[in-house]
Amino acid sequence: PTTLLTTGLERLAKQSPALICVCFIGPQGAAHIKYAVRRLRRRVPTAALVLGQFLVDSPLASDIQAPGETVETSLRGVCRACLTLATKHDAA
Repeated sequence: PTTLLTTGLERLAKQSPALICVCFIGPQGAAHIKYAVRRLRRRVPTAALVLGQFLVDSPLASDIQAPGETVETSLRGVCRACLTLATKHDAA
């Protein structure tokens, strides 16, 4: 929960991650998710970003997805996306 705070983002940026996975459980608003993504993009612009929003029906997926980001609505989808991106990163 503290990773998206300023100090958490600073620690994260120092580690230069190639992949960041953020999961939202429950009905988060699109504005809240977009704000979190903007903050991550500012601090770690080169990282691949996988977003998970776990709802039965997620209308936000198309609204929050941007180039370089993957939005999934199941834990299986999040894991698959992380493995795919990690494999691409290792091959590069």
